[in-house]
Amino acid sequence: MSTFTRRIINEKLNKIPLFKGKNYGYVWYAYNILPRKYSGQYLYQPEDSRNEYRNHGHFWNSTFHPIKKIMLFSTTVMVAMQLNSERNEAFSEGCCSDKKGDLESSKDDKANQKTNIRSWNMSSWFRKSKKDLGTLNRSFSTSSSNLNMNIDETKEALDVTIYQYSICPFCNKVKAVLDLVKHPYSVIEVNPLSKKEIKENITERFQSDYKKVPICVIDQDLSLDSPIIVKTLIEKMEEKKLLSRAQIEQFMTPSAMKWSKWADEKLAVLLFPNITRTFEESFQAFNYVQDVKSFGFVDKMSNQWVGALAMWLAQGKIKKKYGITDERLALQDAVNIWTEELQRRKDNFVGGTSPDYGEICVYACFKAIEHLDACKEIMNRQENIILKEWYNTVDSFLNKTL
Repeated sequence: MSTFTRRIINEKLNKIPLFKGKNYGYVWYAYNILPRKYSGQYLYQPEDSRNEYRNHGHFWNSTFHPIKKIMLFSTTVMVAMQLNSERNEAFSEGCCSDKKGDLESSKDDKANQKTNIRSWNMSSWFRKSKKDLGTLNRSFSTSSSNLNMNIDETKEALDVTIYQYSICPFCNKVKAVLDLVKHPYSVIEVNPLSKKEIKENITERFQSDYKKVPICVIDQDLSLDSPIIVKTLIEKMEEKKLLSRAQIEQFMTPSAMKWSKWADEKLAVLLFPNITRTFEESFQAFNYVQDVKSFGFVDKMSNQWVGALAMWLAQGKIKKKYGITDERLALQDAVNIWTEELQRRKDNFVGGTSPDYGEICVYACFKAIEHLDACKEIMNRQENIILKEWYNTVDSFLNKTL
């Protein structure tokens, strides 16, 4: 962390009443607040905040692994010492002001300070100070197990174009990865019957006979098949220093890769039989073409009617291929497997404070069909309340990053 960064952090911290003019504030923050923050336990109710928040013992009694406790605490204290040293330099240069005295204040002043701290509404303080603490949080991100997955916006972004079907889970996976890291991209909706968008822009340009989606053009290079597309995107982002190696390793852990494979091979294949179970459901699934502005009236009508009929008739063949007897029961069984994984998570996401690659793949499967009756039926079942809450949390998180 550079001297300039630390100085900015100090200036921002000095605006926060709890830290203003208190040298011990940095160590108190590192020792007491950061462990709660990164374990998702830092927002307490006002009645709990007065005494519990000053109880230093909570950190060592938490569910952190002992080695993780020592590493996190040691790192935060070291950075806190750097912050404190830099702040003292700022004081000597007149960069910071101390309007309420220092550690040499009288006993009465100290008593008043302690009373003010104890009566402070911590939940309110964190809400008001969230903006001021943003820089500080990022400076501690490398010592935490949860890194910010946003790309470096000061670098030149990739030129990404995705050819897709809106109801394709693999297309939604590629888009969700880009949404997570806040990377811009453009989308071209492909006509399911004629595929003219692929023929005009891919077949002739790249001499490729590949007709499946997603297809991605990244900086004028063609990339096919969603796992390869994501891998290529991540590699190119690392080459351009848009993402760090630490961010990528956090996002694509061995566990995340295992669940991404499960989502592609087990969960995604169950979607087609479920959204084409009846002609009415198949017709509903193809209703998305009515919202595609680049499609003419004939394209919209032909795709919804002919496409829906063709997919409904093909449903039995797909079920036989994957050994599916009852498509709804098979989908519920898959949901149960994922729910068990969700119950083991220690934060909002399996990946920590942000979704990992495995979660993105599972999320994309439901995102593709979220407007359809099949998805609504599964999500609204009482036994799937954990799944629904998790899905809404991921969806809100990705929308906030846009």
